[in-house]
Amino acid sequence: MKYLILMRHAKSDWNAEYSSDFERPLKKRGKKDAEKMGKFLKNLGIVPDLILSSPAKRAKKTAKLFVKGSEYQKDIVFVDDFYMGSCNIFFNTIMTTPEQVEYLMLVGHNFAIEEMATLLNNDRYLSMPTATIAVFEVDADLWNNFSIKNCNLLHYLKPKEL
Repeated sequence: MKYLILMRHAKSDWNAEYSSDFERPLKKRGKKDAEKMGKFLKNLGIVPDLILSSPAKRAKKTAKLFVKGSEYQKDIVFVDDFYMGSCNIFFNTIMTTPEQVEYLMLVGHNFAIEEMATLLNNDRYLSMPTATIAVFEVDADLWNNFSIKNCNLLHYLKPKEL
């Protein structure tokens, strides 16, 4: 069994000064939410073995603050293609994940993260507001056997509900 954790970046600050969308920072609330989500998953006994994140400033900071709240001990891997990503990029990334990884976490942006969550939820719409996490159980021993048909939603967590 494998586990896939999808997380949308936390609330960003549209009013901050930044030179490009890629550089948009988190709001104060977003910073608190990202760390809170890490703590909550840790309390559920869910700690990723590998975190892959968009390198955009808001996603990168979300991943780092999630780590602060969780017990994740490794480096975060930043994947350039996640910034303007798509479900195909996520699928390809998942299917090439090393087999020793049991809990894989992807931190990305809408609309790709929401589309991915919806597909894995048997095509039932799954809204992914900022800092929301969806945890799926994947009925496969190897990530290269990953498919939308072998996923089951275990947890759906919004920071406002915690």
